[in-house]
Amino acid sequence: MRLDSECLREILLCVEDNTGLRKHCFFIDSGLTEAAQWIGTVMEPPTYQQRLLEKYDNDKLIYHLHYCIDAGLILKTENKDKYKIWIADLSISGNELLGKIRDSKNWASVQKGMSAIRSYLLSAVSSLAEGVTSAAISAYLSSGSNP
Repeated sequence: MRLDSECLREILLCVEDNTGLRKHCFFIDSGLTEAAQWIGTVMEPPTYQQRLLEKYDNDKLIYHLHYCIDAGLILKTENKDKYKIWIADLSISGNELLGKIRDSKNWASVQKGMSAIRSYLLSAVSSLAEGVTSAAISAYLSSGSNP
């Protein structure tokens, strides 16, 4: 599946909004037909997941969720439910990346850079986000607005 950086960003934002100290969130993999048979009924995804499912189909969303976990951006908790993916929080790396791409103006600059260099890899997103953040810091410091 092709990596969708917008989907990754929205997952990170969603996890940040729905986790916290002693508060975990979960996502339902409704593509698992055996899960529906196992529990006897199809579980309704939580509201935050339903909002994401309005933009992305289940397979794309779950693929990118696993990608975030495998890339070390999200901390998964162990569970016994095959159809639920429990998330503890963003990792330090996930928080760092999201801090650089949370702002929509910064994100637009990163997306423009990805189009220009024709790279949509996570490493490109991270490098571009770092560059945009560094440029903003340099502009601030050189403007004379610093103390």
